[in-house]
Amino acid sequence: MVEASSEAQVQQSAMNASKLSSAIFLRWSTGERIFEMSMAYSVLQLWCRRDCAAYGDSVATNVPCGAHPRFSAVKPPAQVHLCGLLRRVMQFATAYCPVVALICCIAATTIPATSSARAQAPTEETAIDAFIVARGWLDRDALPPLDAPDSAAALPDTKAVSVILRANGRVVGRGDDATGDASMLRRATGRAIAEALGDATVRATRAELDDRVTARLAIEIELAGATKPLLGRTIAEAATRIVPGTDGIAVLRGDEVFRAFPSRLLASDSADRPDATITMLMRNAGLPAKELREFATTERVSLGKFDTVRIRQATAQTPPSVVTRAGRLIALDEVTHGFAGGFTRTLATQLAARLGGNVVVRDGSAEDVAAPHERAALLGTYNPTADVYDPPLASAADEAFAALALAWASRSETLPAPARTAAASQAAKLVTKLVAEIARGNEAGAESKSGNDGTTQKSAADDVRTQREAAVAAMTLHAARLAADSVPAPLLAPLADRVRNSARAFVEGDATEFTPLSIEIAASSIAALTATGASEEDALLASRLLDRLLRATADQRGRLADVALPLALASAAATLPSQSREALREVLDEIARVAENLQIGLGPTPDGTPADLAGGIALPSSRLLLADAQCLRLAAAIAVLRAQEPRVEAAVEERPPSETPPASTSAAPREATSAAPSAASPEPNPATTPEPQPIVIIGFVRFLAQHMANEPWTDGFRQPDAVRGLVRASLATDDCPPAATAAGLFLSIAAAESLDRGG
Repeated sequence: MVEASSEAQVQQSAMNASKLSSAIFLRWSTGERIFEMSMAYSVLQLWCRRDCAAYGDSVATNVPCGAHPRFSAVKPPAQVHLCGLLRRVMQFATAYCPVVALICCIAATTIPATSSARAQAPTEETAIDAFIVARGWLDRDALPPLDAPDSAAALPDTKAVSVILRANGRVVGRGDDATGDASMLRRATGRAIAEALGDATVRATRAELDDRVTARLAIEIELAGATKPLLGRTIAEAATRIVPGTDGIAVLRGDEVFRAFPSRLLASDSADRPDATITMLMRNAGLPAKELREFATTERVSLGKFDTVRIRQATAQTPPSVVTRAGRLIALDEVTHGFAGGFTRTLATQLAARLGGNVVVRDGSAEDVAAPHERAALLGTYNPTADVYDPPLASAADEAFAALALAWASRSETLPAPARTAAASQAAKLVTKLVAEIARGNEAGAESKSGNDGTTQKSAADDVRTQREAAVAAMTLHAARLAADSVPAPLLAPLADRVRNSARAFVEGDATEFTPLSIEIAASSIAALTATGASEEDALLASRLLDRLLRATADQRGRLADVALPLALASAAATLPSQSREALREVLDEIARVAENLQIGLGPTPDGTPADLAGGIALPSSRLLLADAQCLRLAAAIAVLRAQEPRVEAAVEERPPSETPPASTSAAPREATSAAPSAASPEPNPATTPEPQPIVIIGFVRFLAQHMANEPWTDGFRQPDAVRGLVRASLATDDCPPAATAAGLFLSIAAAESLDRGG
């Protein structure tokens, strides 16, 4: 807050600001930026902040505002306070326009540094200065001569600069410089402009409109700090010490440094392969392809990494944001603000709509044997960098998993009625298509397995394909039983028989070792045979199959972690015999305890684990032993288990809003205290409000929200609307596979139900 001794300075700063603009338009929002403005207004905000109009979290402007209460931002700093001048406005009888304290658009996207290792890295203020200078060059469509004073831009603690120019989200120009003097920004910007002017579209725009074409380009600037040693006897070992998309990578040869900026790697969607980046840099340095230990000491070859700060704008007219590989850090208090269940229900509704929206109807062809109502399809993995779905359509396994997620969502009270109806409709489309495809596959398989002499021919490839089809069949049956009346009973009967036959083969077989695929088939079959509408005979068969599965994995319970979700769904089914349910719950609780211990803490991470991974599960199967979307299924299974626990009801102690304790961010305690509900969140019943909220589940929700594509991460692509709301495979890649979004839907619904129960 502004002290009384500083009131004159703030008043003077506000008067100076009034010379540049007469108003700044505000938009109050809980889910987006606090305000929007044109580029001129953005520069005004940045100028105010840099011209000593800012004190702490407050920025003085000349906006007439009246008596506004404090309001919430979407990220740290989480609260905006009226500055001292406004609070004392009644003392200034001649004051016509009170001064409001605002969060600058840059401050609203700040992720505070948590490590002292960043002490020598460029600051966000330096990035702001660089942006203002470079943006001015672009707007004037003119670069100053290198020997002119205007070409100098002081960039403290900056060793190298990278500039990326975009036209409608498409990268058209790149430039960097590492000379270390005050003209680094000018050189990097000049190189990026030179490349952009070579782009056919940019060149045509200048030829046709004869205008300042560079003023139409959005800019991203990344400033690199000093290089730090990167240890490792091999390239692969060194790569494990890189945080993909966050750390810059360098190869040092003598006095030369060859750098790879995170922004460039992310823009080309290659940040997830630091080993390949190191190899590329070694080639750029003229080094042969060999391991580090093979270089002689006299060659002075070593590896390094460096911290950076990035600032980017979506278009040439929008304000910039300080961005990271995640876009911005999702703070824990965003999830727990008011009532965590409300935040999670919002996520679930968004994910259900997004996943359902990716169910399309493909065009038929002359050779297409599918009926029109059987031509539904799920779009494949979307890559926003290339703006393509690759593959165009999802696999049958992904379609079955998505159908199951949508069907399960359609029966959850977590979603509003219209969302449940839409989810049921889209699930039914996929189920209808899958049932028809499985039936045609059965017929074709029966014909292909018969030889000319009438004998049955079967290959190893056929076995694998048959097993994969069996897993799809089990998930499809499960989805069909949840999506009531999605498929007529006569058409569903052959599918149910196939799942039963597969289950009996496992139960009656003499195999002593289950493969991962056979474990998946068994778990999916157990869930399908205990789903809504299952007969007593199906439930008994599922019980026998479960007993067989638990005995086969008695010494390797970890093998069930990948199929914990269908097993958790089965444990929630009322049709499963109680003895089997108790045995299954005991195994799942053991898996859950291990997984919870592997959860990345929500507090400070002294071991260097990125803060944007907090709440995830560091599975050994994940790349580089870091959490990614692979853990969402296991997290969803744990949430399903917790949602089955008895409801915790406790009266909420009445407190003034100012006395509401904040949610804990420590990784040590396993429970956090609920905060008072916000106006934007549904009001829980005070008599049954669950308290306390489990920090494990809240951590999962935070991790899921971090992996959902949203601003400002989406601002760097050609089609931000196409990717917004999907779930990313990891924070180091742009790929958004359909299975990740389906797993996110499972997790969000189960987490909301768990939080509602207080479990």
